[in-house]
Amino acid sequence: MLRNIACKALPPFAANNLLPSVHNIHIRGFARVLTSKKGEKDAKRANAHAKVSREVSQASKACGGGISNLRLSTAIAKARQLELPKNKIMAAIERGTNSGKVDVDMEVVRYDGVLKVGQSVVQCVVMTLTENRNRTGAVVRATFKKCNGELQKTGSLDYLFEEVGLITMKNSENDEDFEDNVMEAALESGAEDVTYEDNICTIKTSVAVLSSVSSSLKPLISSEEDFAAVTKWIANQTVEVDEEGADALSNFVDRLDENEDVTDVYHSAENHNI
Repeated sequence: MLRNIACKALPPFAANNLLPSVHNIHIRGFARVLTSKKGEKDAKRANAHAKVSREVSQASKACGGGISNLRLSTAIAKARQLELPKNKIMAAIERGTNSGKVDVDMEVVRYDGVLKVGQSVVQCVVMTLTENRNRTGAVVRATFKKCNGELQKTGSLDYLFEEVGLITMKNSENDEDFEDNVMEAALESGAEDVTYEDNICTIKTSVAVLSSVSSSLKPLISSEEDFAAVTKWIANQTVEVDEEGADALSNFVDRLDENEDVTDVYHSAENHNI
């Protein structure tokens, strides 16, 4: 026999109730996610700044602080692109010229390898700056292996990759003749290609003439901040990768970036934003 059960209404929660609302839980959780992401971003930024600062110091040490030196000028340009403050760039240059502050000689070491990502095979060139190539080589090799790849003999990818000079110039004053002036000066001084998009000129050169082309183009900009000249390895043929492959490649690059010895990672995937 069914009985009627008297239900007693529960009193509303007091203002200081210990049980938070679902809304508050959502907001707090979202805030923690944002804080975590910001922390990761800040850590990556600090790591990148530390690496490029060391590159500037080592380049400065190698050339005695001569700003016109190609290695130092490209390191400075890279530091600017990574938004390293000017005072820290100058401090890094000074450390390089002061033998008491930079007492470890480092060398640039390149590693070539292939990576199976998704349904594709991607070729990679990893550039490092190290005082112990055995340690660095072991870490790079282990990273390739962990990410379904393998290290190959250095130079084995020369058929696919080409080291080039890339100059970027910003038309910050919206000069109508900027593109024509840059193109004329660049091609006359030995540049291979010039493109213009969104008020930025990108000039491709061989590494051999990067310094001379840079000297010809610098008078056309109003501020050093609008000019950058760097060297990069570019694949002559690229490989399409699916979403799974892009995620795997991104994971591989992130793992290498965590290593303080790794300065640059280049690959043949079409997803150049990775």
